[in-house]
Amino acid sequence: MNILKKDNIIDNIVKEKLKANGGKALMPTLRGAPIAFWLSATGMGIETDKLSGYILQWEHFREIVKKANSLGGKMYRGDVLAMNGGKLGEDISYDCMEGFIAHELLFIEDGMSVTRRSTYYSGILAWAGIIAIHRSQGQGSFITVNAKYRNI
Repeated sequence: MNILKKDNIIDNIVKEKLKANGGKALMPTLRGAPIAFWLSATGMGIETDKLSGYILQWEHFREIVKKANSLGGKMYRGDVLAMNGGKLGEDISYDCMEGFIAHELLFIEDGMSVTRRSTYYSGILAWAGIIAIHRSQGQGSFITVNAKYRNI
C-alpha cells in the first residue's frame, strides 16, 4: 500500500498514475491531438516534447491547484492571451493560470511576454483526474478543481 503525503498528494497522484502507465502517457487537449508526456529523467517533474528542455515541476502542479482552490475552485487559463503575445500584468492577469505560472512560479517580470504553459499543466492535471478543463463560455477556457481535491 502506497501512503501519499498530504503535502505532496497532487504530484504523488500524477507520479503513481504515470508509473502505472510505464512512465509515459497522453494528455487531453481542447483542440488537436493528445500530447505525450513522461517522467523527467531527473525526477523533478514531467517533460513533453512540446516544451523542449522545460520540466513541469511537481511544486508547480501543487501550487496551481492551491491557487485555483483559493479562487473558489475555478481558474481561467489565459492560454490564448499568452499565445497571442500578451504581457504579464497588462493583458494577462495574475489570477489566470498563465499569469500565475509566469509571475509566482517562474518569476517573470511585469510587462514581459508569457510563454504558454497552462495547456500542459492543465492537461496533465485533467489526465490525472484532479481538475476538469472547460471550453470558453465567452471569457476563455478554464479549469475547475474536482471536489475530492478542493481542500488541498
